Parts: sequence; C-alpha cells; structure tokens
Amino acid sequence: MRILILVILVGSISGVILLPQYGRTSHASPPSPSAELAVAKASPTPTPTPSPAPSRTATPTPSPTPSPAPTADEGGMLGGEIPQTGSGTLNVVSTDRPAADKGERWTYRVEVEEGLPVDTDVFAERVHTILSDERSWPKSFEQVAQGGRVRVILASPATVDRLCAPLPTRGRVSCQRGDAAVINVLRWAQGAEPFFAAGGTLVDYRNYVVNHEVGHLLSQVHEECSGEGELAHVMQQQTLKTAPCKPNGWPRP
Repeated sequence: MRILILVILVGSISGVILLPQYGRTSHASPPSPSAELAVAKASPTPTPTPSPAPSRTATPTPSPTPSPAPTADEGGMLGGEIPQTGSGTLNVVSTDRPAADKGERWTYRVEVEEGLPVDTDVFAERVHTILSDERSWPKSFEQVAQGGRVRVILASPATVDRLCAPLPTRGRVSCQRGDAAVINVLRWAQGAEPFFAAGGTLVDYRNYVVNHEVGHLLSQVHEECSGEGELAHVMQQQTLKTAPCKPNGWPRP
C-alpha cells in the first residue's frame, strides 16, 4: 500500500517535472501596456515648414540728373538750333534802362521773336551797352518797355525777310526798315565770314551790326572802304565785304 502511493506520487511529480516542453502551447508574454502606449503615442516625424523666402528690397531707380540750364553768351544766345522760320510773334522786352548822357535823347524798345534760343533780357542789355558806349552814336539812348521812338528787333531769317521787304535780305542779312533796326538772328549768333576773315571777332561783329542798323535810323547811309589797311567805316557793309579794310564796329572808334 505504501509502495503504491509512493509510485503514484512519484509519477505525478514526474509528470509535472517531465512534461515535454514541445507539447506545451507557447504563451509569450504580451507586450507590457507601457510598451504599447509608447508605440501608440510615438509622435510622427514633423514635416518641416518651409521658411519664407527673404523679401527682396526693391532697388530704387535713380532719378535722372536734370540737364543744366543752358548758359547765355554775352549776346544772349543759348545755343541750340536756330529756326529758319520763326513764330512770327514779336515780344517786347519789358525792361527800362536809363540813357547815358551823350546828347539828344532817343527812346527805343527791344523786341525778340518768340521761340528763338535767346535770353531776351541779356540780348536787350547787350544792345543797351553798345548804344551807351562812348564810341557809339552821340545820342542818349534810353530803353523803354512801352512806346519808343524806334525799335531794335531780333528775328529769324524768314521774319527778317518779311519785315525788311522789299529790301533783298534773302534770309542772310539784317536791315533797317521804317522805325526798326531788324537784326537777323543768324548773324547775331554766327557773325559773318568776310568780317572774320579780315580779323574781326563775334563781339566786334555784334557791335557793328547794332551800330550799323541804328545808324540808318539816324539817317546814315552806306560808306565804302577808304583804303587798304584802313579801319572800315561802321556804315560800310562789312557783312558782305570787309577787306581790304580792317573790321570796325564803332562810329567813333
């Protein structure tokens, strides 16, 4: 009896101990809740947000440098193209300039054709300087803005031809007509080749053309060259021919 119980006990114990491993169903330990939570809560890799492109700073367009205003020469010319035919409108230079005390008083006004490349006030001042010079005619010339006994006009070649008709100025020369000394702007700006060939300058020529045409207003007539090497008379037509005389712009040089 004791033997049987012992055998059964030993067999039972052996069955427990000797239970084959391959006959058992594998029960792997389930992942710990904490591991699952870690997997479930793993944050996705964030998509990088593109940085905004740096804004371009607009480069300011530099303003064009304004061209300097043209400077008038001593006779008022500003340079640039001189029209053959001007506007035909004559504007009075509204300036009064007192007379030099040289004799009988003569009032005159200055008119310049609109649109010519000329500083009208500088031109008028130059005319007054010439007529006030002691070497000019022995009259006291006073520039006035209104009225005036005579006129000094600066005009385009076509307007000169119209104002001087029937005199044959042909767009080339100046004239005296009626109460006006009409100066061709081409001659005022450029002078005359015969005058330069004889040794004159543009300043000399401007003295000449004003005194010559105003001389006609004073009833002076044309003169001829008095001889080779002699100073030309201001009433000689030096625009057309100066030699063999020397150029001269003054009545009383």
